[in-house]
Amino acid sequence: MVEPHIRERIGDLIVAARTDFAIVRSHVTPKLSRLIGHHGSLTADEQLVPLLVYRPDA
Repeated sequence: MVEPHIRERIGDLIVAARTDFAIVRSHVTPKLSRLIGHHGSLTADEQLVPLLVYRPDA
């Protein structure tokens, strides 16, 4: 079940790859489709992204 406030932000179709392959729109972004790395997985390795924050006033 998707919460109502989330439902309005997502499209009509959600695709999640569960193994070591990627789903791309190769006819729209042919150069990006040839890259060896893509982002957007549900694995912990893809979800844990480092965040660097610079606050000069702190």
